[in-house]
Amino acid sequence: MGGHSRAAVDRLAKHGDGWLPNRPTSVKIRRVREAFADQGRDDVTVNPVKPENVSMLDAYAAAGAKRVVFPPAVSPECDALRALDEFAALTTGRGGSGTRIP
Repeated sequence: MGGHSRAAVDRLAKHGDGWLPNRPTSVKIRRVREAFADQGRDDVTVNPVKPENVSMLDAYAAAGAKRVVFPPAVSPECDALRALDEFAALTTGRGGSGTRIP
């Protein structure tokens, strides 16, 4: 689910299984995490369009994201492969299935 208004975050916490933010920030992730906690959940998944650098992944983790999913929604195929290579470079050594933030 997307959105970052209070109503959207509340809907996400009640019914969603992942957050597709437009320009996620630590503050927004914390708001989502708090809404999840209010629902008795701690499984925040963030689906940003693309991480710019490793520090963004660290910021997501510090803000409470448990998982980060990067869909390579690009065309043509060579762009998708390049996006996957960039993602792999950012996440190598972080472990988990895909990239699960401990």
